[in-house]
Amino acid sequence: KHLTNEALSLLATVHEIASFLREQAQGPVDGGYLLRARHTSLLVDKVSSDENGPSLVGVRAYLDNIIGDLERRIEGTSG
Repeated sequence: KHLTNEALSLLATVHEIASFLREQAQGPVDGGYLLRARHTSLLVDKVSSDENGPSLVGVRAYLDNIIGDLERRIEGTSG
């Protein structure tokens, strides 16, 4: 199935968050990225559950890893 514009823009956001994480492998994380990652995962669920939406299961799993990573790093920096 071809990806909808919605799905493509979600993938772009995921890519952006992931590259931010790679660049900022050390040091504090901007909490805004965690919020965006969580929001994006909700949108991924919504797009995937549309009747003829593309399967974004892999994207969702990848996002869950990113969210976990961000959460650990934010907890680690806040004491």
